[in-house]
Amino acid sequence: MDWSREPKARVLGAAYVVGFLLWLVGVIVVLYNQLTGGSGAAMTVGVVLFAVGQAVITTLAFRLRRHFPAPNRPKDNFQRAWNYLALGRALPSAVRLLLNR
Repeated sequence: MDWSREPKARVLGAAYVVGFLLWLVGVIVVLYNQLTGGSGAAMTVGVVLFAVGQAVITTLAFRLRRHFPAPNRPKDNFQRAWNYLALGRALPSAVRLLLNR
């Protein structure tokens, strides 16, 4: 993905990296607590991290949906963008954008 086509690309890239990491840590915390029978408070922390990360990814997918055109089905642009971001496929390009000074 070419982040440079967006205004405030570094902010969007940073939001994506942070959101994806929050989502990933939330999934790991929830799975760990399910496997070990952790407390409800620890499970709540994992669910909140997951939800916040997912909200960031969903917001970015809505914002970037025009970069993922679906042939003959414009309503699918958001779905394609969400899948691309949720699977972490834009992570390398976002990290490269943040590391370039």
